[in-house]
Amino acid sequence: MVLPFLSDNFQQGRSNKTKMEPHNKYTIIYSFKVNDGKENEFIRCWSALTQLIYEFEGSYGSRLHKINDNLFIAYAQWPDQETFEQSGNNLPETANALRQIMRECCTEIKPEFKAGYVVEDLLKDEQHIHYKQHQAAINNQQQ
Repeated sequence: MVLPFLSDNFQQGRSNKTKMEPHNKYTIIYSFKVNDGKENEFIRCWSALTQLIYEFEGSYGSRLHKINDNLFIAYAQWPDQETFEQSGNNLPETANALRQIMRECCTEIKPEFKAGYVVEDLLKDEQHIHYKQHQAAINNQQQ
C-alpha cells in the first residue's frame, strides 16, 4: 500500500505549495495539562487571551488541539522570533486575569518547542478554501 503523501500524484501536486522564507514565521508549541472539569473554562480563557495577543502583540494567531481529556497542545505563529520575544508589554490588564485563570485550570503549562521557522507550508489558508467554495457554487449554477 502506498501512502497518499508518498504517491506520484501528491508529489506532482506540490508545485502549488508556498515556500516560506526563514523570516516569514516563527512558531512556538505549548502543552497544557488541564484539571478534570476545567476544560471549557480553559478553552474560553485560552481563546480570549490568544485573541488579545493577536490584537495587541502582533502574533499571527494560534491553534489549539485536544489530545485527550486532559492534554491540549497549541502552536502559535509569529512574524519572527524578535516579535515573539518582545511581546507581552502591550496587553490590556484583562490578559493577566485570563492568564491566572488558565494557570488555575492547569496542572502544567509548558513550552514544548520553539519550532523556529517554517520551511514549507502546505496548509490551505482560509482565502483558498473560500475561493474553492465560491468556484464550486459558480459551477453548480452553470449546470
